[in-house]
Amino acid sequence: MKNLYIPKGKILNYESLICQDIVNDGTLIVEDKIHARHISGQGVVNAGAISCRPLSASDINAAYITTGKLAAERVCASEAKVSGAAVVSCCLEAAYVVTPKLTVALYRLLKSEGYALRLAPFPVPSTRGCPDFAYEDTVQDKDKKNAA
Repeated sequence: MKNLYIPKGKILNYESLICQDIVNDGTLIVEDKIHARHISGQGVVNAGAISCRPLSASDINAAYITTGKLAAERVCASEAKVSGAAVVSCCLEAAYVVTPKLTVALYRLLKSEGYALRLAPFPVPSTRGCPDFAYEDTVQDKDKKNAA
């Protein structure tokens, strides 16, 4: 299938789906995997796994998401890997998210406590050539000095 359009109010069910472009203003339910070049629209996407370049929808519910860019109101996934920016306007619920830039809007009905955000360390470039920054020797640097 090359292109797929789902109008508002329509529900489509597939076991698996491979397309070039999907414009979804309705509801798309895929039991297994969606593989597409682009997925866009203001509809609902429910799938086992989603793989595409840019992904935008109102609601996304999937076990695994792999995409270049993500834009949605609500996202629920076990694992989301976004190589570009991820923008979620209401709610992001995931066990594992990898993205270089994440923007999640603050929803006025959120509780003031009870949230967990775990950040993985990001490799910091060396600041030895910058006089404005103090540089502390890392364990590897100390080992190199001791070996010399």
